[in-house]
Amino acid sequence: MKAALLPVVLPSKARPKSSQASIQAKYLQDLIVETTQGELKPAELSGLARAWCDLQEERRKLAMRPLPRPIDTTKIPKRGSRSRAAAPVAIEPTEPSKAA
Repeated sequence: MKAALLPVVLPSKARPKSSQASIQAKYLQDLIVETTQGELKPAELSGLARAWCDLQEERRKLAMRPLPRPIDTTKIPKRGSRSRAAAPVAIEPTEPSKAA
């Protein structure tokens, strides 16, 4: 199979999203989508999925986006326990007012 040549597009602006590397990563992802349309072996499909994830990570770095922060699980209350903010409040009954 003959390798496809990547398009050479010069960026018109100095923004990271329009850089040559970002354009090539997007082109390669589009090429992966076209490749998955046919019948593939599971090993080939998993290799394409891995390549897709790597390209997505590189596009994130090129766009200078930070890594997503991990979820802080220490703030999540355990199942079945009540937090102090959600403690029940005792409401005392009031006597009905007498209307004259």
